[in-house]
Amino acid sequence: MTDRHTAPDTSAGEKAWRDIVDDMFAVHPPAEPLHDPYGPDSDDYATRTREQVIELPGGLVRVDYGAAV
Repeated sequence: MTDRHTAPDTSAGEKAWRDIVDDMFAVHPPAEPLHDPYGPDSDDYATRTREQVIELPGGLVRVDYGAAV
């Protein structure tokens, strides 16, 4: 099983390890999904999704999507 997202310059040992991990999850999928630090259950999800600050060459742009629900 080959991971199509593996960089071509990855060592052979690392590729083999990733194949083992991929095979483990294929045979024994985790009971719970892996933790997503940016998921809805994270502490700052409401703040992060409500307001974004974007850095552009001319300065910063602040985008506020309205009141948190």
